[in-house]
Amino acid sequence: MIRRLTPPPHPSFLGLPLELRQHIYEEMLQLPARDHISLLCVCKQTFSEGKDQFYRRPLNCNSQDALDLFALGHAPETLQQIKTLNVRFQEVDSTVMQPVLALLVAGPPISSRQHPYFHEIEKVTRSLASMPTVRNLSILRPVGQLQNPPSRDFFESICSWVHENYRQLQSLSISVENTSLGFLRCLRNLRMLSFSGFSATQPEELLNILSQLGHLEELKIIGPFHGFRRRQRYGYQHRFVVQSFTDAVLRGMRPLKSLTVCEVSVPTHDEPSFLTEDVLEALYMTHRDSLRKLSVLSETPLDHSVDSLLRAFLMSTPMLTKLSVGWPEMDVSFFDSLPTTLRQLEVGISDISFRQPVMDRLNSLDDRLRHLRSINLTGSMRTINSGPL
Repeated sequence: MIRRLTPPPHPSFLGLPLELRQHIYEEMLQLPARDHISLLCVCKQTFSEGKDQFYRRPLNCNSQDALDLFALGHAPETLQQIKTLNVRFQEVDSTVMQPVLALLVAGPPISSRQHPYFHEIEKVTRSLASMPTVRNLSILRPVGQLQNPPSRDFFESICSWVHENYRQLQSLSISVENTSLGFLRCLRNLRMLSFSGFSATQPEELLNILSQLGHLEELKIIGPFHGFRRRQRYGYQHRFVVQSFTDAVLRGMRPLKSLTVCEVSVPTHDEPSFLTEDVLEALYMTHRDSLRKLSVLSETPLDHSVDSLLRAFLMSTPMLTKLSVGWPEMDVSFFDSLPTTLRQLEVGISDISFRQPVMDRLNSLDDRLRHLRSINLTGSMRTINSGPL
């Protein structure tokens, strides 16, 4: 008697154990959102099982209104899954401001509760309070340069709320210069801080604040925004803003594991604020033995002395595994100074003809850079600087 063998059934996603499916939903966080959504939309069961992990993706809101709409449109259990929040704040709509301005012109005094900023702050803090598990927060400027951010009082109120209610933050990015950084004192779990290097906080006070953050291991200085120095020069609303990040701050900090210095400047008007000899010397003196990741990016060519000091630092650092560099007129001989410990390299290249010389130079150093596993030649400095700022 011949027994007919039945072929095994085709494996299916829903045929996998639930624990394995949950692991796959977790891994989808590493893929683009559209791919994640595609999996959730396969059927009602995948949506039900995987929607909680999906809302752990970074939530990006281009205005405080968008943040409010999201908070009002989702259930509390969904909002409590959000761990990373990036919000861009813009000036209150003119149609809301005009009635208040008309009252002020007419003469009768108005209370603080009548001011549109009061209601805007209430709206923002209500939305933030609905997401109590946020651990990574970005407070950002508007997307376009034509849009103005709200006033200093608005941001001071938001930062004060963060100071009281988001004390478990692990990373914070703030791209607004006209605020004090004093609220950072209570964020004792902070591991990463990113700001423009300018604020309403003096360098001495900033060093005192950072010295109290015992878990801080990553610092990103990215800025200031284009047009900032022009506003400073001609007496706009930013006159009280100072350069908070200096060589003294870098020298006095606890040793860092990761540092990004991205110099945004205008070649014909601005002297470097951050990529100076003093800053490079402070980097060497305090962070040479601890640094694992370093990004040095500039929109203008590096001064010859700064270039030399950076090469000396790279040849002496014993732990560096990831390096991102990029500036105009970079000399290909710079790559001779790469540390032997390097595993990942990113290079911002504005001139496409520079790509091949870079690869030829790196190939010639293959024996010395035997640990180098990843090389990424990006189109520009801004491509490397892919953070929220």
